Amino acid sequence: MPMTCTTQNSQHYNTDIIAKIIVTCNQRYMEMCICESLDTLKSEFFADTPCEGLELLRRYVSSDVTVHAHKVAVFFLLLNIDEKMKQKLMQLDQNHAKLARFFLDLRKELVTVFFCTSQPANQFVQQCRETYLIA
Repeated sequence: MPMTCTTQNSQHYNTDIIAKIIVTCNQRYMEMCICESLDTLKSEFFADTPCEGLELLRRYVSSDVTVHAHKVAVFFLLLNIDEKMKQKLMQLDQNHAKLARFFLDLRKELVTVFFCTSQPANQFVQQCRETYLIA
C-alpha cells in the first residue's frame, strides 16, 4: 500500500527545477547561480586571475536594465559548460533522467544551433524551456 503521508525523515525535492529557476519571480536566485558559475569558471579555467569577459558577464547579469530573456540565455549557456551547476541542479531535482536528457540536448543541439545560426536570445530561451519540459 503506498504511503500518502510524509514523515519527518522524508526528503522534499523540487521537480522541474529548471522551469522554476528561470521564471521572473526567481530571477535573483538565477542570478546567484550565474555568479556562482562565473566564480567556478574563473577558478577552473583562469586560475583565479582576472578575466575581463567573465566580469563583463557578471555586470551584465546583475544589471537591472538587462532583459530577463538575456539573463536566462546566459544561465543556459553556463549550464552547458559548468559541471558544478549541473550537480547542484541534480541535487535539487529528483528527476535525474529528465535533467540528464536535457543536458545532452542542450550540449548537442540547442547551444550549437544558437551559435551557428545567430538565433535571437529569446528564441534560444524558448527552445531551451520547451526542450526541458519535454525531456
